[in-house]
Amino acid sequence: MHCVNCALWTWNLPPRILSNIEIQSCGDGRTFIFNPTTSFGCVAMLGTTKLSNNTVHYFAVEFYPPYFGEARAVGIGSSQALLHFKRRTDRHGGFYINQYQSLIGLDENSWGLNYDGFLMYRKSKKQVFKTPQFSLDEPLKIVATYDGYSRVLMYHVNDQDLGVAFENIDKPVYPMVCSSGRETCVKLLWNKSCIGSLQSMCRGVIREHVHDNDRDNLPLPPHLIAFINYNQV
Repeated sequence: MHCVNCALWTWNLPPRILSNIEIQSCGDGRTFIFNPTTSFGCVAMLGTTKLSNNTVHYFAVEFYPPYFGEARAVGIGSSQALLHFKRRTDRHGGFYINQYQSLIGLDENSWGLNYDGFLMYRKSKKQVFKTPQFSLDEPLKIVATYDGYSRVLMYHVNDQDLGVAFENIDKPVYPMVCSSGRETCVKLLWNKSCIGSLQSMCRGVIREHVHDNDRDNLPLPPHLIAFINYNQV
C-alpha cells in the first residue's frame, strides 16, 4: 500500500457547542480539553474530513490522566452522529445536561471503543479488554484503523492488537472522539491514509458479497482465508 501523511484533518468543534465551557481548544486543532472546569455531560467532536471508501485510514488518539467520567471513546461517526445531548435550563436560567453515557455508539450513526474496554454501537456493549489494562497514571493510546474497502473498523490499544471491532459499516463516516469526564485532555497524535493494494481491494469485494459464515468454506488456501478474515480467530 502507498501511504501518505494526511495532516489536513483535525478535530472540528461542533457549531452549537459552548466551546469555553464544554470543550477548550489548545490552539493546534489536535489537542482539546473536554469539560475543563466542570462536566455538564458527554460531548463529542468529528474530524474535519470524511474517510473515503477507497482508502485505508489510520489515526492515533491519546488520552491523559486523570481519568474521570463514564465515557472516553474513540471511533467513527456519520454526519448525523450525536455530538451533545439536549440541554435543559434550570430555574436560574443556567443550562445543564446531566447525561454522561458515551455519545459514540449511542445509536446507528457511530461506532467506538471506550477507555474501559467496551465496544459500543446502538447502545449495545461488548468488552474486549478489562481495566486496569493500563496504568491510570499514564496516557492511554488508541489507534483506530478504518478500512474503507472492506468497511471495517479495527483497534490497537497501547500497541496491543484488538482485531476487527465492527464490520459492514454502511454510512460515510468521519473520525470521532467523545468524553464526559472533567478535565479530559485528548490529543490527535498522528493520522495517515493509504491507497490499498489490489489484494486489499479484492478482499473488500469478497467481504461485501460473501457472508461471514461462508468465508471459511471458500476454495482458497488457509493463509488467504485468514487474510480475508483479518486473521480473526
